[in-house]
Amino acid sequence: MQVKTNLYNDYLNLLTKNKIPPFLVKYLKVPCFIRLKNIGYFCGMDYASKNIYDFKEKISRYDHSLTVALLVWKFTEDKKATLAGLFHDIATPCFSHVIDYMNKDYETQESTEEYTEEIIKSDKKLQKYLEEDNMVLV
Repeated sequence: MQVKTNLYNDYLNLLTKNKIPPFLVKYLKVPCFIRLKNIGYFCGMDYASKNIYDFKEKISRYDHSLTVALLVWKFTEDKKATLAGLFHDIATPCFSHVIDYMNKDYETQESTEEYTEEIIKSDKKLQKYLEEDNMVLV
C-alpha cells in the first residue's frame, strides 16, 4: 500500500486496522486499477491556484476507490460488492469529471462511465482473477 500523508494514512488505518482484506490485495495490482494512481481525485483543482485551493493531501482515484472498497467491506463483508466499489471509477479519465462539461452531461456524469465494462473486460489479469474467484462484475 502506498504511504500517504498523515490524514489519509490515519483514515486508512481506521478502516483496515493496518490490514487490507486478503482477497482484495491481488486486485490492487491489476493494470486498469493501477492506472488510477495517476488520476487526481480533485478533478484537476489541485493544479489550480494554491491561494484558492490549497489541498493538504494528494489523493488519487486509486486512493478514493480503495477507500470506497474498504468501506463497503467494513459494512457488508461482501466480496462482489467490495470489488464493485473498488472498480466503480475504473473508467475515470484525466481530470476526472471535468470532461462531463465538455460532453454536456455534467448533471448525470454518465459519459465518464460508458467505458467501464470495456475496461474491465479488456484487462486480462483482472479477468483471470475474477474467473479464479468465480466473480462476474459486469
